[in-house]
Amino acid sequence: MFIKQLIPAVALVIMTTQPIFAADSSTSAPSSTSATGASSTDTSTTGTSTPTTPPTATTPSSTSTSSSYAPSDSNSGTCGCKRGLMKMLEPLQLTDAQKDQIKAIRDKAKASLQSNKDQLRSIRTQMHSLITTSSMDNAKLDSLISQKTTILGNMMRVKATAKNQIYNVLNPQQQQQFQQMLQEKAQGKSHNCH
Repeated sequence: MFIKQLIPAVALVIMTTQPIFAADSSTSAPSSTSATGASSTDTSTTGTSTPTTPPTATTPSSTSTSSSYAPSDSNSGTCGCKRGLMKMLEPLQLTDAQKDQIKAIRDKAKASLQSNKDQLRSIRTQMHSLITTSSMDNAKLDSLISQKTTILGNMMRVKATAKNQIYNVLNPQQQQQFQQMLQEKAQGKSHNCH
């Protein structure tokens, strides 16, 4: 019962957690998705594409759909249009000093988020191993879910803290514009990509 209640909450957290570092997406390449939901290319940290094999009939369908709610390593928005925080801040006409301060904030947050992403990757691998066993260890599954929830919460905290620090770098007029942009983004009015 615990898992049934937790899964929608975790999915909501993952779907509403958008990376704030889209301007750094130059090293990542998009991967195409087949009709089965499987990725046809594997983009690692080297930025090179290598073909992967589609899931076979023996692969549980949950393994191919589990990544659909997972945070993207491409540092792009959830819609894939690569509009990040720096793009959002362009209309604020930041001074060079503000840009330097914001870059330092982003770099610190990015390092913390990378550590969390590595932990999530490890948990995802462990979950895939559990899924493909003849009898699943529910205690281990609950432990992994709890770990993942904690890590996602930490990621949200890092992002919110970074945005607050950036907000405090802005002058009052920029802060007002930033608030309006965040409201528009929350209402889905920030851009039309679909």
